[in-house]
Amino acid sequence: MMRDRLAPLLLAAACATHAALAADLETYSPRPVEIAQGASYVRPDGAVYIVGNDGMEEVLEEWNALFAKTHPGVRFEMLLKGSSTGIAGLTAGVSAFAPMGREAWGTDVSGFREVYGFQPFDIHIGYDGFVRPKHKNPPAVYVNARNPLAGLTLEELRRVFTNGNPEGDVTRWQQLGVKGEWAKRAVHLYGQHDDGGAATSLRTAVRTANGAGIRP
Repeated sequence: MMRDRLAPLLLAAACATHAALAADLETYSPRPVEIAQGASYVRPDGAVYIVGNDGMEEVLEEWNALFAKTHPGVRFEMLLKGSSTGIAGLTAGVSAFAPMGREAWGTDVSGFREVYGFQPFDIHIGYDGFVRPKHKNPPAVYVNARNPLAGLTLEELRRVFTNGNPEGDVTRWQQLGVKGEWAKRAVHLYGQHDDGGAATSLRTAVRTANGAGIRP
């Protein structure tokens, strides 16, 4: 997607397997593409630069190969260091679009909105569902197999990880329906540092408009 021809594109997605996607996708039909001469995301050698999520490397490499095959003379050069670099590259004008492995955070889009006056447009292309060797694990909240709790709803999860909820904070297992010796035990939370990775995504997901804050 060319910045000065179309609205900047944010590919917000987690990688899905090629086989899972192929079953639902229509047959690819190439269309004419004109590379904007002098665009800030076009490298001196003519390559179109893309900055974004490293978890999408395999998908982008296959896409690059197919695009180059159907559009001779057009190629992409990629710098994939993580989702947090995607919109920054888009905002700086050095990336044609921003491959992402998560939803965009407010801190991601605030600079873009300040520069361009509107939100970047996002398209979801897949969802991560299982783990493969040498690949990133999909973010999740895990309950120990020996815990009598069968599962958690998203609302319960929000009340566990935040404080100041109008419905009350969840601090004891009995509040989640657990009986017996577990009922009065405290819920202890463990996780990663809120430093821009999965923990920040969790904070963003469970944060609510009523002012409930993430528990320390």
